[in-house]
Amino acid sequence: MRLIFSTPQLFLLFILSIAIFFFGNAQMILAETADTVGVSISPTLIEETQLPGSIGQYSISINNETQVEQTYTISAKSVRGMDSSGNPIFSEDGVSGFEIADWIDFNSSQVSVPAGQKEAVNFTVSVPADAAAGSHIGSIFVTAQPPEIEGSGLAVGYSVGNILHLIVDGESTTTASVIRFSTDKYIYESAPVNFSLQLENTGTILIRPQGVLEIRDMLGRRVEALATNKERVGILPDSLRIFTVGWEKQQVGFGRYTAILTMSYGDLETPSTLSGTTTFWILPPRVILPALIGWGVILSLLLILLKMCGRKRMSLRTFSLQRATKQRRKKVLRILMSFVLMVFVTVLYFIALLFIFS
Repeated sequence: MRLIFSTPQLFLLFILSIAIFFFGNAQMILAETADTVGVSISPTLIEETQLPGSIGQYSISINNETQVEQTYTISAKSVRGMDSSGNPIFSEDGVSGFEIADWIDFNSSQVSVPAGQKEAVNFTVSVPADAAAGSHIGSIFVTAQPPEIEGSGLAVGYSVGNILHLIVDGESTTTASVIRFSTDKYIYESAPVNFSLQLENTGTILIRPQGVLEIRDMLGRRVEALATNKERVGILPDSLRIFTVGWEKQQVGFGRYTAILTMSYGDLETPSTLSGTTTFWILPPRVILPALIGWGVILSLLLILLKMCGRKRMSLRTFSLQRATKQRRKKVLRILMSFVLMVFVTVLYFIALLFIFS
């Protein structure tokens, strides 16, 4: 028996592709999914703005990429949020989300598409007069019905979908904040260094923050500039999103580094900004161990030299009380000077190492 339908795992693949598409490179991911399951939808993303109380006319195209005629069921679901990894959470029936599924009316809930052909499906979006301003997000699903099989056998259907992002015009807010910006460790022996960035969208509009993560060494020199969210991954209103950025430079000098994050989002003419700073150390054993040994040798020689210079042979019987007091003061002064000298030599030593190995 020849089956023209995919296995149930393809539905999970679709959900994953929707998640990546939702806030990333949708066209590439959904194209790969379409090649696998034999059906595709265009456009993969619809982003429009409507006024409260208005009705918008839209259309999608269903492409049957199989060798036989297929019947598809058209449906819509609202997205009520997403998890910290960016996977959308769809609203179940009767559960309030961004409500957009209730506003969609298809001209037909089913459509038959001949083999290798395309068919347009028109639909309207009726925005209520009291709809909240801001982003309302959902997905339009195209579900293939299982084929009729004569005799024994098992056939399964599958779904693909696109994303509908509707912005209801009105008094909306575009705000976000940096919840956490850090590295996975504080001390590294070498690169790579992994940065974790958690952002929260506290506004009512979907945002796609982008920017630069700048890395500077102990001398304030910029050693790297990394792009953040170059895929334009989005964050839903009232949602958190975690981004990761890796620094994989091969030759990295030792010392303390500062990472400075700068991102912008919102209106292109007057964008809002996000910023954050974190620090970390790179201490390669091949540099640190010889440096500590050398530092210990230098301090030992310095202590021996100070001890030799301060040694005097004096008879305690010739000391008067006043002279003994002066001698104690000189001894304390020598100890303080020795300490200051050791600190000074230590600082010079590590500054020299910094210039040599940074």
